[in-house]
Amino acid sequence: MPDKKRIVKKVVAGPKEPETFRPYPRLRNPKIIELDELAEILSQGLPLPMRNIYQILETFTEITSEMLAEYHEVELPGLGLFSLVPQTEGDHTPEDGKDGKLKNFRVSFQPSDNLKAELKKRGSNRKK
Repeated sequence: MPDKKRIVKKVVAGPKEPETFRPYPRLRNPKIIELDELAEILSQGLPLPMRNIYQILETFTEITSEMLAEYHEVELPGLGLFSLVPQTEGDHTPEDGKDGKLKNFRVSFQPSDNLKAELKKRGSNRKK
C-alpha cells in the first residue's frame, strides 16, 4: 500500500514573527466519498430502498447544518463532535481586556475516542 501522507509547507506569519514556512502533514489525494456513494455503501447493509437511504442522508445533512447554524453542537457517537468556533479580527488579548470583532465562524470537528483509537491503530500498522 503506498504511503498516503505527504508534507506540505504552509506560510505562517504572526504579529510578532516573520513570515516562515512550516511543514504540515497532509493526506495525498484522499478519496472524497460523496452522498450518492455513501448511500450506495449504506444500502448494502440496510434493508431499505436506495431512495429512502438517500432521503435520510439528505435530511440528516440539512438538519445538522441547521443545528450548527443555530449555534448547537452536534455529537455523533463513534464519530465525533461538530461545533462552531468564532473567528475574530483585530486584537483580542486577555491582558488589556480587548475583544476582537466577530468576523465569522468555522466548523470544528473533534473525533471521538473510538475514532482516534482506530486511526492510531491504522497508523501504527502502516508499512514503513
